[in-house]
Amino acid sequence: MDYMTALEKYIEDVGLFYERFGLAKMSGRILGLLMATDEEKVSFDDIVIQLQASKGSISGNINFLLKQKLIEKFMVTGDRKSYYKFSNENVFSLIDSKLDATEYVKQIFMRGNELHKDKESAKHKNISEVIQFYDFLEEELPKLKEKWKSLKKTG
Repeated sequence: MDYMTALEKYIEDVGLFYERFGLAKMSGRILGLLMATDEEKVSFDDIVIQLQASKGSISGNINFLLKQKLIEKFMVTGDRKSYYKFSNENVFSLIDSKLDATEYVKQIFMRGNELHKDKESAKHKNISEVIQFYDFLEEELPKLKEKWKSLKKTG
């Protein structure tokens, strides 16, 4: 009977978490590995071996994570390999991407609400409340981001 190590279980859990939010499970597994490993530098080959996945799958998911700024790629002098690490800026990247998505979703709600003939209907009022909530998020999330950065500077 095969048992997962604590690291393997964590990696799998992160993969499942990200999968629930529309990311590829492999992207989450790569993030999990980079977050939990004690190694300061993790090469492409290390990731392939640790996750027991194809090079194509790892490569595509690494490229996605790099574009999302969830991981960073770096080189070591005298070494031809590329190494990867978890990005400290990933929280801010996620907030920024969610803000972009929030604006898009809000526009969809607004367009749909404009089609209602009865502006006093319960449906119209409920959707208007959702739009107000998205307005609130758009206003407050950047403030929270700046407040966090300020706390980090003084802390």
